[in-house]
Amino acid sequence: MYLLRGVRFAGTLLENQYLASVGLQGSTLEDKLRGLTALRFRRQGDLIDFGWRYTNLEDWASAVHSARPQARVGNL
Repeated sequence: MYLLRGVRFAGTLLENQYLASVGLQGSTLEDKLRGLTALRFRRQGDLIDFGWRYTNLEDWASAVHSARPQARVGNL
């Protein structure tokens, strides 16, 4: 989602042609968005609350990679 954040398209987040092309639309898309820890997505009727946890793709990638255990190289 952070990669798509800067992409301009006609429509809304929930009516996005790219996401629809990979099968993410309707309730399937909403369920996936709710499960992403890097953003906030809540919906109540027609009211949608959406927010980004990180300011850009680089900040997101840094946070994701620093949270993962580092691979160990060599003898254990």
